[in-house]
This record gives sequence, C-alpha cells and structure tokens, in this order.
Amino acid sequence: MKNARPLTLAIVLTLITALLVVTGCAAPTPTPTATPVPTATPIPKVDYGANLTYEGKLTYLIWGGEIDVNQEMAKAQRFMDKYPKITVEILQQNGAWPDILAAHKADGTFPDLFWNPDVSGFIVSDYVADISMFKDDVDYEKWNAALAKAANYAGFQAALPNKYFTSGVYINKTLLEQNNIDMPELDWSVADFTSIAKDLAAVGGDFNAIGWPLWNSMVATPDGIARAIREGKPFDFGTAENIKLQTARQEQWKISTDYLRNNGGKEYYFESGKCGMADDMNWGIGWYALQANEGKGLPFEWDYYPLPSLEAGGKQYQLAISDFVSIANIAMSDNDRAVSDAEKAKLTAAYVLLKYLCIDEEGYMEALALGFNSLPVFESENAVTAFKATFKIPGKPGYSKVLEIMNDPDLMVVEPNKFVPGTGDAYWSKYYAPLLDLDADGKPWLTNAGFIANLQQKAADANAQAAQVIADASAALIKALKDNWNVTWSPS
Repeated sequence: MKNARPLTLAIVLTLITALLVVTGCAAPTPTPTATPVPTATPIPKVDYGANLTYEGKLTYLIWGGEIDVNQEMAKAQRFMDKYPKITVEILQQNGAWPDILAAHKADGTFPDLFWNPDVSGFIVSDYVADISMFKDDVDYEKWNAALAKAANYAGFQAALPNKYFTSGVYINKTLLEQNNIDMPELDWSVADFTSIAKDLAAVGGDFNAIGWPLWNSMVATPDGIARAIREGKPFDFGTAENIKLQTARQEQWKISTDYLRNNGGKEYYFESGKCGMADDMNWGIGWYALQANEGKGLPFEWDYYPLPSLEAGGKQYQLAISDFVSIANIAMSDNDRAVSDAEKAKLTAAYVLLKYLCIDEEGYMEALALGFNSLPVFESENAVTAFKATFKIPGKPGYSKVLEIMNDPDLMVVEPNKFVPGTGDAYWSKYYAPLLDLDADGKPWLTNAGFIANLQQKAADANAQAAQVIADASAALIKALKDNWNVTWSPS
C-alpha cells in the first residue's frame, strides 16, 4: 500500500485559516516590516584653521576710504595674531571694479581676496575660486544662509557676505509730536506715508518729507524688480501695481523736492531736525543715528520704520543689501586649473582669513567700535545687541519690526544686482535710465508732469531690452561654469 502524502505547508495554513473562520476568530495580521530609511552620512567637520601650513602674505582688496581700511584691518589683525607667519596687506581702490581687477590681473598683482560687486560677472572673468571646497569646515554654516545662497550657483560658492544692510525710513518723532501729527502704525502703507508728508508740508516750508528713492521701489510691490528677478519671473515696469507706486512717489516729490539741501552745515537735511521723514539711502542706520553731529547722535527722538506696503494691510517687503568677499582663483596663477599642494595651502589660509573678516564675533565687535555700519552676517545675539547699542537703537519698535521682517525669507528681498547676471546693467541702462531721466529743464524726473505717461509708453521696450541683457549675461555665466568648473547651472 502506498504511503499517504504528507500535508504541505500551504494546505496546513489553509486548514488553520478555515478553522479560525469557523470558530469566529480572525487570522492574525502579520506585523508589517518597516522599510528602513537611509540616513545621510554626515559630512565630517574639519577645522581648517587648526594647522595652516602657508607662510607669507595675503593681499585683500577693498573699496571705500581710510575708515574701511581700519575696520577691515582690525579683523585681519586678529588673524595675524593667531598666525604670525602670515601677513595681511589691505589694498584700497575706488573706481570701475572690472577695470581695477583687470589691471591687477595684467600686471600680476591680483589680490588673494577682494570685495566683489559683480559676483556672476567675475565668475565669467575666471577671477574667483569655489569656496565650497571648504564646506566641511566647522564654521562654514555660520554665514547668513539667505545671503550666502545669493552667491551660490548650483553648489559653486563664488563669494560670501561680509556686510549686511537694509534701507528703511527714518521718522523724526519729536517733530511729528510738536506738530500734532500722529505716528504711523508699524504696518503702514504708501498712503500713510503720503498723508504724513502732506501734514509736514502744511506746517511750513522747513518741514519736508522725502519721496522714495529708486532702490525702495524695486521691492515695494509684489511686482517689484528685485522680487521678480529673484523668483525668475520677467519684470514688467508697466503693471498696474508699479504704475500706482510710481504715481504715489511722484505725489510725494511734489510735496518736497529739496530734501537734500544743506541746512546749518548739516550734510543731510534730516539731521537738522527739520525733516519729518527720511528714506535711508545709506544701507544702514548708523550714518544718521551715530555719526550725525560729530558722533553725538541725532538731537531728537526718532525711529526707523520698515518700508510701507503698497496697499493698506498688504505685505511689507524689506530690502537687504550685502557686500560680498571672494577668494581669488589662486590655482590659475600658473595657468593650470589643477590645484597644487602649495596653492591649496594658500587657498586654505585665504579661507581662514575670510572667516576672521566675516564671521568672527570678537573681530566684528572691534570693527563695530570703529564705526563698522553693518548688521552681523552670522547668527549672534551678542553682536546684534552690540549693534543696537552702538547705533542707539534699543527700545525702538520700528527697528524691531525691520529686523522681524528681515528674518522672514518670504519678505526679505536680497538685492540681486551683485549676483544675478546682467541685472546691474539692466537696472541702470535699460530700466531706469531711459524711463526716469531728468526732464529738459534738468528737474527731477518725478516732478515732470508727463512722467507717468512716459513711463507707461516706454515700459514694454525697456522690459524687452532688460530681458535681453539678463539673458545674454546668463548665457555667458552658464558657459563659464560648465567650461571652467564642470558645473551645470541655469537661472531660477
């Protein structure tokens, strides 16, 4: 007799399941196995300053004047104290920066670090090194991320920020109070600004308000130039929002056209105490707040307000202006893109110096004491507190609101002309120069009766010219990054 075939595992499981169903019990649900989530391998942190091997000189080119040299040297001195075998020489030149750097390149005196007003343009000129080679440094993430991102092209870090400014509106609280003019709310609008300007003008010829400068109009509307370019959108000077803003600015200028006149020996009219509002065109607060009246500060109560919104209750955008520093493409000193050991040693020393110049808290404090008029480009409560104290800002609600807006990446707009290809030429050569020129009598363009009509008529042509300028510059940058660095970048 044949042996009976043993039950297979499948049959056994089927019988068990059937039995459980018959007896009213459900089969146990197997516990799902979690899919392991791969964790990113952390980049090991390196302290590039722990063991510098370079000995010799590093040159650092800046613009400005003696005060700028003294401030930068205060920071560089801390580096030299730490590394006595390295000497830092600061060179200062003013003028056309492309011509200045080209001349240094031609005569073999190209600086090792330099202030960079045209980050994308100088990539095309092959002047800058990729600072991201040091991204595993312990301090690399200390730089303000939003500002650092502005000079990053598909991972190629062409520069890092050294200075950080904004542009808001000074308000003479004492003058407004003396004339029974209410202080505006912090979330004020263009209409509020204009209303105060009219009230100030009504109390006498010496009480003037100031119309908005060009830079502020670039960010004040959702269609503003800087916002559009930052977001990769074509800019249209003739939109309803931009025309409305320019119309309001024209009305403000009709109220007051002599806001920069000299009064009592004061360089700026606001310092005289006879101007109720002043657009800050100094990229910071200190020029008025600290340096007025031989450094004694403004002789009246004041505050510093964010830019008004276009519409009541609308968003308030705040402009951020930053000066960048680049490390020179030192490897190309021998016309060979390969980085030798000696070149890597010098590049590393230049990077460590860059840290002392930009994100060293003690160096920032020393420069601040010498009039360094910049918010810190690194996160530091101590540095921000010291900045407020130096420029007599503590307790000012308007300035607190400015900082609040600037800490919001959706509302802080980094001016793009230093790092978006062609934008500087587009602004001044194509956007503003043809449209906002002086009239035949040499009067400010905003006082010209035909200003708005002229703007609307020429907007389309200006937009097309600007778009072409930016497109051509972007194409040159794309090619340079690919040819020289094998980096694939495209505009946002």
